[in-house]
Amino acid sequence: MNLSLMLMNSAGRLPEKDVLFFNGRKMSYRDLSDRVTRVAGGLQKLGIKKGDRVAIALSNCPEFVISYFGILHAGGVAVTLNAAATPYELTHYLTDSGAGVFITGSARADMWDELKQKVPAKTMIIVDSAKKEGSFHELIASAEPVSAVEVENDDPAVIIYTSAMNGTPLGAVLSHYGLFTNAEAIRAVEGIKGHDRSIAIIPLFHAFGATVNMLSMIKYGGSIVLVERFEREQLFEILEENRVSYLTGVPLIFMGMIANPKAEKYNIEALQVCFSGGCAAPPGMIRHFEKRFGIHIMDGYGLTEAAPIVSSNQINGRVKGGSVGLPIPGCSIKIVDDTGEELPCGETGEVLVSGANVMSGYFNNPSATSAVLKDGWLHTGDLGHMDNDGFLFLTGRKKDMLITNGLNIYPKEVEKVLAMHPDIDKVSVTGKPDPVKGEIAHALIVIKPGRTGNEKDIIQFARSYLAPYKVPRKIIFVNRLPEQD
Repeated sequence: MNLSLMLMNSAGRLPEKDVLFFNGRKMSYRDLSDRVTRVAGGLQKLGIKKGDRVAIALSNCPEFVISYFGILHAGGVAVTLNAAATPYELTHYLTDSGAGVFITGSARADMWDELKQKVPAKTMIIVDSAKKEGSFHELIASAEPVSAVEVENDDPAVIIYTSAMNGTPLGAVLSHYGLFTNAEAIRAVEGIKGHDRSIAIIPLFHAFGATVNMLSMIKYGGSIVLVERFEREQLFEILEENRVSYLTGVPLIFMGMIANPKAEKYNIEALQVCFSGGCAAPPGMIRHFEKRFGIHIMDGYGLTEAAPIVSSNQINGRVKGGSVGLPIPGCSIKIVDDTGEELPCGETGEVLVSGANVMSGYFNNPSATSAVLKDGWLHTGDLGHMDNDGFLFLTGRKKDMLITNGLNIYPKEVEKVLAMHPDIDKVSVTGKPDPVKGEIAHALIVIKPGRTGNEKDIIQFARSYLAPYKVPRKIIFVNRLPEQD
């Protein structure tokens, strides 16, 4: 089943209902489905066929949702990219995915002439362009609506790039059915109803944001308040004004709500369901939030390669403090030792996941795929144990990775970029605990003989190559790296 039919089914039932709210504007299911079918038609006129990749680099805006479903409707595969990706990162994403069309904002237009010389994509569609030619408006206006292209359950729907231990991002391929089942499971454990209205703070290019805030809501006829740029001090105002009933976020968002001295000024009685993910909730956060606002936060666990939710504490009361919950329906979890043998309850080992939600592999990379997918099980690289009731408890990570604000950073990727700086001889990136962000990246740097290191210059260099969240927050100059001692 083509995932776009979730939208078409909801539009058939609720044509006049408002589905998207954005900067004071709203869009009905009828209007959204019409734009999606026309974008699909426009993409087909550009030559997009079943299985072809189309890249999107947009913030949370209606055009992201329209593009996402339009690509799927046309039979294509949506390659959802970080809206803040640098030209250096985009060159890899677009080349590796082989995307033929790139949908993005006007801020990217000035880099296109240079970028298109390096990547397969030869067509850029600008969503906010004042010009008619090559604009998103033209794509919609010049095309007739088309029917959804038939696809198999296991056909690829989305490719999401995730960093890898060797420093080169890999494209996780998620199927139509895998995303469908994950959206369905989220409703079961979180109790999402058709009258719910979610707020999309987490970027929709991220698996967490797309599945939890977009797919699950549209599947069940809910509504979405799109937040293009999150400002912590405006959150309560948005919650009150839009009568948001469902809030998904990383722990930083909920901690900010707890710390806000003006929270009681706002009426957020419509808020009924909160879900925290991306990284572990700090001790006491859930208890403090419930005490202040009278709303319980469910927390869970997932990863991009699993579409992404794997486990969750549940709205029906099946909750254990310190646990990331039970496996979601259709998903299995087991804990194994270094030899691959399954461990009994209570013993710590690597977390393995199996289910329809698990990716089919990394795009065009069989060796990387075989390293993590073995005998139907995804090796997550996370460490944990399960209790006798089936609840999962995470205890650490086996893989070399840090998580900041729910986003994964692989040190090798950052080290690879910093090593290109002319003043740097050796570099080692590590994660340091942070009470707000979970972890932040620090870089230990050895400067070449005769050179002078400058922290601001090195950070600026990193920003020109890496998305902001990957850039080290602190540079520490050393005579030698720790492993040399």
